[in-house]
Amino acid sequence: MNDKHDFHPGSPPELQQRRNGARRLLAALALAISAIVLIHVGLNSASRFQAHSTAADPLTETITPKDLRSFQGQTDEALQSVTQDIVAQRKDLRSFQGKTDETLQSVTQDIVAQRDDLKNLSNQLTALVTRIEMLQGAAAAAQVTAAVPEQPPVTATPKKPNVPKPARRIAVRRAPLPPSPPNVQ
Repeated sequence: MNDKHDFHPGSPPELQQRRNGARRLLAALALAISAIVLIHVGLNSASRFQAHSTAADPLTETITPKDLRSFQGQTDEALQSVTQDIVAQRKDLRSFQGKTDETLQSVTQDIVAQRDDLKNLSNQLTALVTRIEMLQGAAAAAQVTAAVPEQPPVTATPKKPNVPKPARRIAVRRAPLPPSPPNVQ
């Protein structure tokens, strides 16, 4: 009874025996359930194996001409159905290609028209810039050749006479300063 799980200080020995008995009962019950599950799985597997082994082997089975014709008919029907699907998909693809070609042609025409418009705008802009430069050159030449009108002589405005500012007195020994004289202007 030195096991850490079994040792409970202060527990009476009868309580410890009950706990040990309950643990043993649970372990036996878990073991029994596991055994039942394993037996059930084993029986199911055995019955499946037996059912599989009694099935007919397709490699050793003989094929009759009737079976062969039936199989050939089924494959012909499946092949015909697939062929019809492929033909329908080809029609859809051709229709889609036609619409795509039309759209591509329309977009190409729009791009060509925009390129022509851009060339026209570029030519107009170049002509406008040339005309502006000519006008600016003409205006600059006119300013240089134009006589500058005489301006009246500049007269100096008289300045106010400099009046000396009265000197401020500085206290040397922390004596009170006399009041400053009034400013005369």
